[in-house]
Order: sequence, then structure tokens, then C-alpha cells
Amino acid sequence: MKFLFYGPAIFISFLFLFFLFDHKGTCLENGGVWDEKAKRCRYDCLLWTHKTGCVRLDDAVLAALDRCGHDAKCHDHVLEKVLPGLCLKYKGKYDSESNSCNFEETAD
Repeated sequence: MKFLFYGPAIFISFLFLFFLFDHKGTCLENGGVWDEKAKRCRYDCLLWTHKTGCVRLDDAVLAALDRCGHDAKCHDHVLEKVLPGLCLKYKGKYDSESNSCNFEETAD
């Protein structure tokens, strides 16, 4: 009979602690990138891959994104301009038709 009372209480406590200390989930919800090696949230990376690590955005790009605020079109416009250079720098495979970069593949 005690299990019927303590079981759910322990389960609810576990869930509370899990969500309280879910740093990776909180990071992603707040627009950050989770750095798997350093186990920390980063706001200066476009993304993090096992191949490249942090695909870092320079200070000028971060300032431009900051000026955009919450305007998604503005963010897309800024990133559209810097993506080819980042792709080249991190030796990713760039697709000019879709203006996208696969950082996990190597350019030919």
C-alpha cells in the first residue's frame, strides 16, 4: 500500500529534477547551440557537429543578428549572406541552388 503513495511521489520528484537540470533542452529552447564537448550552451555558434565542433559566427554577424531581434526574415537574410563563407571555412558541402551547407560532408 505504501508503494501506491510513494511510487508516484518519487516519479513526480524525478521528473521535476530532470526538467530542472535539463540544461541541453533549456539551451535549445532559448535559441542556443549545445556544445557536446564542453557540455555548455553557446550563443556564438550557427550549429555544432561532431566533425567541425562549433561553427562559430563572428562578432559582426552576431551583432547583425542581435539587431534583427525576433524577425525571422531578417535572420534568414543575414545568414544567407554568410553561409557560403562559413561553408568554405569549415570545408562543408555547399549547394548554391538551395543556399544550404552540409557541414558533415566534405566538399569535392
